[in-house]
Amino acid sequence: MPERLIPELIQGLLKYKEALLAIVIGLVGGGLSFLSDVKNGKRKWDLTAFLLAASSAGFLTPFLYIVCVDLFQWTAGLSLACSGIVSHMGADRVQKMLVAFFSRKFQ
Repeated sequence: MPERLIPELIQGLLKYKEALLAIVIGLVGGGLSFLSDVKNGKRKWDLTAFLLAASSAGFLTPFLYIVCVDLFQWTAGLSLACSGIVSHMGADRVQKMLVAFFSRKFQ
């Protein structure tokens, strides 16, 4: 029984490969944005802030991908690029709000 579940799970996930790729792009973009801020001296290294930066960008990306594909009728590749860029730029405000909240809570 379990040997059938793994291929079925993989087959089900392949239907959403573009959306999953959008999530991965958002996670990587948010993480890289935070690391560049640390490198430039704008922030200090904090694991919680890093995880929030990556997750906030990863959370925003699939919604933007769906908007680009369904509303604007763009191709999957163009929608991935657009949603990755916009989520990277727009996640900064959400990230700042979440970092401030959790920094106060855990310190």
